Amino acid sequence: LNPREFNIQQYSEEVDSLKIVFSLVSSIFSLGWSFSVYKVAKKRGTLDMGSNPIGRIVLFLSNLFLILARLQSFVIFSYFFGPGNFYPIIAFISGHIILISVLHGMFSEVSVLMKSNKKRLVTICLINGLSNIFLHNYIDLDD
Repeated sequence: LNPREFNIQQYSEEVDSLKIVFSLVSSIFSLGWSFSVYKVAKKRGTLDMGSNPIGRIVLFLSNLFLILARLQSFVIFSYFFGPGNFYPIIAFISGHIILISVLHGMFSEVSVLMKSNKKRLVTICLINGLSNIFLHNYIDLDD
């Protein structure tokens, strides 16, 4: 590298943008992978990599594409309000979490099973409300 041609500010901006891209890609990848692992655990190993690798790969790709589609719709929805206006999308996502948590509490069998333990019922409903931001899930917490 020629010291006269090297611009440290431009280099740091490029490195920072690469860090952001790597962080975004690894977060989306790990979210898709964790949903896949959870669904495989719920199926008791039916889609294990040793017994059915193609089914597991299809499940992962399906989760990944569903997450990317939902994330893209959030981005397009936030562009509707103009640059820098993040409050409407934060309010929408918060409302979505609350609505799904309430619906989960009302219509799942968890509400019947957990009448005595309100704290556990609220915890399960909030976890399912958060997990349903990207995919339709029913997360069950076993003791």
